[in-house]
Amino acid sequence: MPGKAAPAPVIAAPSWTGCYVGGHAGAGWANTGDRTWTDHNIPAPGIINFNPVTFSSSPQPSAVGGAQAGCNWQATPTWVFGVEGDFSLTSAARTSTNGIVAGTIGVPPGPQINTAAVVSMGERVDWLGSARGRVGYIWNENLFYMTGGVAWEHLYDSGAFIPQNNAVSLFFNSGRTVTGWVAGAGVEHMLSFGLVARLEYLYYGFSSGTTSTLANNPLLAAQHPSQTFTFGDNNVQVVRAGLSYKFN
Repeated sequence: MPGKAAPAPVIAAPSWTGCYVGGHAGAGWANTGDRTWTDHNIPAPGIINFNPVTFSSSPQPSAVGGAQAGCNWQATPTWVFGVEGDFSLTSAARTSTNGIVAGTIGVPPGPQINTAAVVSMGERVDWLGSARGRVGYIWNENLFYMTGGVAWEHLYDSGAFIPQNNAVSLFFNSGRTVTGWVAGAGVEHMLSFGLVARLEYLYYGFSSGTTSTLANNPLLAAQHPSQTFTFGDNNVQVVRAGLSYKFN
């Protein structure tokens, strides 16, 4: 009698449980919000004096690239929970120029001369970082997830006040780290050899604030103790693709 065929082997579904590390690259759009530069000169007439100048802003595209690491726990056959941290370098920058600002130039007690001047302000997002939680749903070899948590960005501000005659100019630059929040969603696909590919969207939100810097020129420092840079709410949107290696 012919023998009975052996049953087909049962192949277990791959598990999403484990820790991973990888890299990502993509594009970002930074909107730094409205900005105002205020000159804090002493009550007496100063060498340079100008009223607060406000600049509007619009989203600026940039390249984004960095690394991520995290851990997942597959709680059920379809649900995955995890934590992740990431760090991204960006090239987002915005510079605005206003060429019709009126200012005054002169050394007291001499006359104060009214003159037009060019005032420019720039803001650059150097890097982004986040620590997030993740909740995902498994479908075949794909993981659809939502994510959110705390975020950080480093901003570099700069400005220049240049009179028409270029007699005396005033510059400043300042860097700071801002804390905010991030939320987004994405999809991962499990490849062979422990590799996991992803595509995701993240929205970073940061609140408004102010920063001050001393006048760069010692001649001006006595009469212009500081310049205040006020910035509105700013946000960064990122679309990026990534590849991770899962340790298991």
